[in-house]
Amino acid sequence: TISSTTTTTTITTIKNTTITKTTTSTTTTTTSTTTTTTTTAKTTTTTTTTTTTTPPTTTIQIMTTKKTTLPTQASIANEFVEPEFEKEPCRENQVYLNGGGWLKLSRKVLPQNQNMRTVITLRFATRENHALILWQGDYKTGHYFALALVRGRLEFRFNLGTGPAVIRSKKNVNRGREHEVVIMREDNKGSLQLDGGEVIEGFAQGSGLRLIVRRSPVFLGGAPINSDYLPPAQLYKTGFKGCIFKMRVENKKVLEDDSGLGGFGADIDFTNNRLLKDWANSV
Repeated sequence: TISSTTTTTTITTIKNTTITKTTTSTTTTTTSTTTTTTTTAKTTTTTTTTTTTTPPTTTIQIMTTKKTTLPTQASIANEFVEPEFEKEPCRENQVYLNGGGWLKLSRKVLPQNQNMRTVITLRFATRENHALILWQGDYKTGHYFALALVRGRLEFRFNLGTGPAVIRSKKNVNRGREHEVVIMREDNKGSLQLDGGEVIEGFAQGSGLRLIVRRSPVFLGGAPINSDYLPPAQLYKTGFKGCIFKMRVENKKVLEDDSGLGGFGADIDFTNNRLLKDWANSV
């Protein structure tokens, strides 16, 4: 009889989180029996029995310990309620947000340098009518870059200090299906493309060409309600509820120069502590 046991332990560590450790054990038992019987002829019979036991797979769930509040329709009267955390299934999801959560990304993700074309690809699914999806900048300075849900459609806004560009999708995206949106900004020109369809373009007002947001945070899926960077409009204080499957950022140099800066592009790894600086109520 030959017995062997293999134990594999996987541990995932993320800043300020409570983590469930999953141990998967596999036990293999092999039994060999040989019986020889002699009469007028010699007969040999060999029996091999192999038993493999594998426990069911356990999913590691990462949940934050921070709390935040979600504004409701009653928030017009400055009333807020604490949202109940209710996880919904997301196929192949990287991030699930419950409407009261957000992720704070490194400023290096969106440098918004001059002579660079910024392209962001986002795959998501939601049933919400109004929500903030992406925010970078400071509303008080008039320099910001934002993507939101407005009446079930996508709205891409950016302002270079002299007046915003406002670009909206023509179709609703709040029926729970998976969608992919690509937004682009180069100087004062921007565009939005939904699910590989029509490219809708727009331009920021005024003569500004530079987006100055180097000292401003980048928020995904919402933002802290008490953030000083957001506009007073209730829309930008309402968090995204749904799944974010993928986020890709590309910064492409428009013209060759001697700045020493090169372009780059990569999918955002939400488990990388160098990219994910803080978060609340997300899985």
